[in-house]
Amino acid sequence: MEEIQIRKIKKEDLPSVVDIHIRGWRNAYQNIIDQAYLDSLNPEEILKKREKDYQENGFIVAVKREEIVGFCRFRTEQPEHEITLDEDCELLAIYVKPEEKYRGIGTKMFQFVVEEMKKQKRKKMILWCLKENQKARKFYEKMGGTLGKEKMLKKGDKTYPEVSFLYSLEENR
Repeated sequence: MEEIQIRKIKKEDLPSVVDIHIRGWRNAYQNIIDQAYLDSLNPEEILKKREKDYQENGFIVAVKREEIVGFCRFRTEQPEHEITLDEDCELLAIYVKPEEKYRGIGTKMFQFVVEEMKKQKRKKMILWCLKENQKARKFYEKMGGTLGKEKMLKKGDKTYPEVSFLYSLEENR
């Protein structure tokens, strides 16, 4: 496998991240999310959001041959509107360029996040996945996640069920 570098995002990475975001959504959520919504994804709007996000901690990119091939966002704070049990960190997003999937990039980013959370003494990580996204669910299960609670996600004019995956970050004693 080619060398994959994981590093904190830089501002100049944002156009690549936006491209991966849009192509990733259109690829992963075809026949899951309403096609009109997928077609309406606007690069300028996503860039504005990512310009705010990139300055926060918990935003990394995967680089192969000096090209951004994936990105990942994670956090240790929960927004006030989220109902949580005992999770103390969250994997918010993990995307790999569609043509680079199944080459270990997502696994490497996932493992990076887990190690970062362990360094911060976090105990339980949560992530949310569209219930119908069987490929992602298989990946999250492979990474050791157990199914948790469910909620609804609104995108455009429709809502979609999401399932959570939970990860214990504490070392077995």
